[in-house]
Amino acid sequence: MSEWKNLQEILNNSCDLNKNRQALIDLENSFTYQQIKDHAENLSNTLKKHNIEADEPIGIIVSNQGWDIINYLAIWNLKGVVVPIHENQSSRSIKSIIQQTDMRIVIKSKLGLWPEGILNEYKKYSNTLCILEEVYPPERELLKGAALVVFTSGSTGIAKGVVLSHLAFASKLKTINHAIPFDKTTTTLLVLQLTFSFGIWVSLLTLARGGLLIMGKKFSPDTINNLILKYSINTVAAVPTMLRAYLNFLDSYDGEKQLKKLREQNLPQLLITGGECLSSTVGKSLRSLLTHCGIADVYGLTETATSDFILLPNEYDNFSGSIGKPSCPTINYQIINDSGSEISDYGVGELIINSPFIMNGYLNQPELTKNSFLEDYFCTGDLARRVKGSDKIEIVGRKKELIYKGGNKISPLEIENIFNEHPGIVCSLVTSVPDEIMGEKIHIFIIAKNKAELIVEDLKIWAKEKIDKYKYPDQYHFISSLPLGSTEKVSRSILKEFLIESNNDKG
Repeated sequence: MSEWKNLQEILNNSCDLNKNRQALIDLENSFTYQQIKDHAENLSNTLKKHNIEADEPIGIIVSNQGWDIINYLAIWNLKGVVVPIHENQSSRSIKSIIQQTDMRIVIKSKLGLWPEGILNEYKKYSNTLCILEEVYPPERELLKGAALVVFTSGSTGIAKGVVLSHLAFASKLKTINHAIPFDKTTTTLLVLQLTFSFGIWVSLLTLARGGLLIMGKKFSPDTINNLILKYSINTVAAVPTMLRAYLNFLDSYDGEKQLKKLREQNLPQLLITGGECLSSTVGKSLRSLLTHCGIADVYGLTETATSDFILLPNEYDNFSGSIGKPSCPTINYQIINDSGSEISDYGVGELIINSPFIMNGYLNQPELTKNSFLEDYFCTGDLARRVKGSDKIEIVGRKKELIYKGGNKISPLEIENIFNEHPGIVCSLVTSVPDEIMGEKIHIFIIAKNKAELIVEDLKIWAKEKIDKYKYPDQYHFISSLPLGSTEKVSRSILKEFLIESNNDKG
């Protein structure tokens, strides 16, 4: 592979090399590589009438269809900066994105829908184009050479606009491909949102390498299975939430026949997961059912252009539950204590990362950008430790999610990993609520395997020898599904807010 520096050049070159090959299939359309290039060039020519400037942020309403990729390429052809907005995002969220970027133009595909946040606030729109402002946005140094502004949730409740350069994201794609090779034989199933950096890189890398991208609109276990079998999909990208649901489906009576078909056809051959930790229990269970299928567990943040650590399929069985090691030699990391000193042994501390793929910064938030770094290292906010006897590390929780009970610091993830080993539990989620005496009390939410009836007292006895007494959950809750945030990640904050509101109502 030649040097990868620019996303539109990578995609256009791939379109030239693979002209008549099928590139994209969604629920309503299919596109060859030549059609992707032609449609993108036509849209670019249309948008030229609005005098889009280099480094100008342009909103794209995405709905997980092939036209979204075409819209990305059209904006990049004009040296614009793509700001992805999901069609189902709230009006408040859309308004915040528009205000932070000062964008004047939003586009969507012919088949997509304008979100309420556009329809209610702005009137100058057609089927595919909405003019928000006549005035050009101010020039910002941070946006020079930028490819994307991806908005991620912030601890203050205000989304942060992560500015990623073409060079950082394109170079990271090349790095990922060295670790997890994509090529013309790769057929990738995408059910991740294209506002999510994981979904973006998987899509772009598949197309950059001449593969076939199958785009699903919404996730469901049977939908994944039907698409895998219909298109002989060999690579599936999914967050752990999806894989837990898929495991439960394959392990059920209804999934038994489907599992047999997958085994007969050796499909899929690779599951790529990321976005949050995949528990060792779920990973090993999937491997036991799909013995022909490898798992690649990737770790990274939007701020670091994703995939800084990768646990490769050939090492997964021995190190499941870890995130592997840095995906390339130019990525360096430290695990530090509260005073900022590096922990050299197997203790727990915050993971900080230094690499050439770091974001330009948070849009319009210079102080937040500055405070997110310790010298040249980006502070992830994730707690990690080294895996004994190896070069791997594992994530043990979030710094801001630590539970403080009776003077003890407790990681919710540690408790979840223990309870997820129970044979009757699909998955669990731990959070806490304030308590006047103990500081905080621990609540655990559990999804039972195949709707099995679990008894709290039995769970307490089972956990007694596996967990320290001060980490025992104070309350057990049984639910049918875990709450998800905008990127399909499990959300502790939703459950915590629910518990606090319920206690207030009782009070």
